[in-house]
Amino acid sequence: MVSLLPTLHRIWRLFPAQARRRFYEKATNAVSPKAAWTGKTPREPAEPFIVAGALSAPTGLGEAARQILFGLIAGGYRVSAIDLSKDLAQKSMIPLPELPPPPTGPGTLLLAVQPPNVAHALTLIGRSMLADKLRIGCWVWDLEVLPESWIEQSRLVHALAGPSRFCTETFERRMDLPVRLIRYPIGIVQAPQALRGKSGTLRFGAAMDLGSTSARKNPLAVLQAFRRAFGPGDAVSLSIKLRDVGADPAMFAELQSLAATDGPPVEILNGDFPLKRMEEWWRGLDVFVSLHRSEGFGLLPAEAMLRGIPVISTDWSATAEFISPETGWPVPATLVPVIDSTGRYELEGAQWAEPDMTAAVDAMKDAARNHEEVSRRGAASVEAARRIFSLEQLQAGLGLPTGIRQHAE
Repeated sequence: MVSLLPTLHRIWRLFPAQARRRFYEKATNAVSPKAAWTGKTPREPAEPFIVAGALSAPTGLGEAARQILFGLIAGGYRVSAIDLSKDLAQKSMIPLPELPPPPTGPGTLLLAVQPPNVAHALTLIGRSMLADKLRIGCWVWDLEVLPESWIEQSRLVHALAGPSRFCTETFERRMDLPVRLIRYPIGIVQAPQALRGKSGTLRFGAAMDLGSTSARKNPLAVLQAFRRAFGPGDAVSLSIKLRDVGADPAMFAELQSLAATDGPPVEILNGDFPLKRMEEWWRGLDVFVSLHRSEGFGLLPAEAMLRGIPVISTDWSATAEFISPETGWPVPATLVPVIDSTGRYELEGAQWAEPDMTAAVDAMKDAARNHEEVSRRGAASVEAARRIFSLEQLQAGLGLPTGIRQHAE
């Protein structure tokens, strides 16, 4: 028998992307178990915890889910995981620890899946597992205004959590739900550190997912600032690590073209790296650069800081909460209306930041001529990151006592 699925899929792809997205949201909302309180549902986060999301995917959201999971494990809590990577059409490549199977009955579900996939994820988890669970949506959004779909799908959870004040304040303005600030506890892992600038050549680095939209991540600004800052013979280099370049092949081609022009060496790397290769890439960097237009958190700048790599970053949105002149080079910016060819961020009244390119160039030059200052800010970055992204901050966000949880035998 000939399968009709390939034909049906081709027909489905003929519809406009926005129409497909709205149909998907409406269909999954209709069948998803709604959030309801029972006599057994915890009113505050309580054990056992279940962390659900694209846990094995090499994405920012996948890493965010893993960090929450690892934090709860480090705290000694009873915790299980539900990896939805393959179900949400994400690549599964990051190994996960062995944990007990998720239990039914009362407990807390930390759902690191956000609209438009929340309803689908809850359907996959199933009604029996969701019964009597406190559902907390661990969401990240990058603007001060929200899509309507986020407001609609907020009805599927009992509470929300964001990793930055930038996020939580946005949620509080538009959502009629309790909102928690839950910092990702990336500081609980001892990140490898390297001595900076010993070779005499200062190496800048940037990394981003073009699937999160090139307009927001703004990779071209990093390369343009580098080309403006330095000329042939300057003892500097730049490495740009990209993923999902298929989401914007035109931007990928433009980056490659500018990288090939005269000046200090620039490499453009593409793809999902295994953990070992990614760590090797980090070890080769002296300064990280993120000239984003907006970030709901800024995982990669935070990871750079933890590794002793100071950050040149746009001084707006979530990264402004943890990057200071002591730990890096905040780049002033001007708020402008959002222009995003994908339509994802073009919402009524939406603004984001346009970084000052002259200031970005000056920051690069300052780092290149003062390696001792790079080392000093790198050391301050480690201290700040360990304090801000700690187990204690995770526990505070969940309203739990600080310290390692001790279970009775």
